[in-house]
Amino acid sequence: MFLDAAPAVQEMIDDIVEFLHKWIPALRGSQRSYLTVAVGCTGACTVRVYVAEAIASRLGKLVATLIRTHHNELR
Repeated sequence: MFLDAAPAVQEMIDDIVEFLHKWIPALRGSQRSYLTVAVGCTGACTVRVYVAEAIASRLGKLVATLIRTHHNELR
């Protein structure tokens, strides 16, 4: 997909994953049972799906917890 080659998109995903990786331990410490991260955009649905799946994939390699994705548009 063309988004794989878009440096700005990859940098944004990296920044989001870094932020989540930093703050997930604090959320666990405050007895949170789940965290919802929503991704939206004003463009095509495929961009939202791509970004959400990329975040889940990268974050899943960093944290030992279940990560699920849900796409409202794909029901």
